[in-house]
Amino acid sequence: MNLSGKTLEERKKLTKASPVAIVGKPGCGKSACVEFLPPEEKMRTIVFDLENKGLPEDDGSEYYKVVRLVSIDSTVRPKDEGNILFKSIEELLPYFRKAISSDKIDRVVVDSFTAHVAELERHYVTTSNGFTIWNSYNQQLHDFFRSMKEEVFTHGKWVHVLGHYKPSKDKKDSDAEKFMVVKGNAHYRLVESHFNTVVEVNEFKFRADNLDEYDSTRIKRSLSPYESKQNDLGELETDLAK
Repeated sequence: MNLSGKTLEERKKLTKASPVAIVGKPGCGKSACVEFLPPEEKMRTIVFDLENKGLPEDDGSEYYKVVRLVSIDSTVRPKDEGNILFKSIEELLPYFRKAISSDKIDRVVVDSFTAHVAELERHYVTTSNGFTIWNSYNQQLHDFFRSMKEEVFTHGKWVHVLGHYKPSKDKKDSDAEKFMVVKGNAHYRLVESHFNTVVEVNEFKFRADNLDEYDSTRIKRSLSPYESKQNDLGELETDLAK
């Protein structure tokens, strides 16, 4: 969905289902959903590739920017302008807020929340000790969620945050309750509550069912139960804007 030329009130109306959590098991097609965007919409999209895995079948050149975080102390230096040198994961938030507020950007994609959480834990375990580790970790997550909702409400933009389900222990466990992976009891089963929409990617399709008690998917009532034809991010935005 191209938001260029829309007034603030029009953007807010169109993106009222944002922010969106896109969850699923590894390899189900979460990252590939941005590939369906037409070139003119990719040019108004920032992807935070926090997993540093690159975009499927795409070098990222069609996007406004693909942000990859590279430690300033790392021996691996940035190969393109998309890489941002950073001293710690704490520096992500200002870039995130700036991206959402930019008049050149319609959508921000974070790939993934799971990688963000892992980097936060690694950072505070190595820089703090005792209770301070989890106090700082919890504060950073709180600031991330608060900033995300504030910026979306203020600027009327699409924010899509990708995340992983906990891997199944065995085939018998495959239909267990589904919630986004996060460290810390304070956030367990609560991550999805920070999003207006939660969809699962399964077999390269988006799905959501407000009445399914075994997962945390949530979508506007008029669309539930929901299943898309394919994992097309543009199609999802159009459906959510109805």
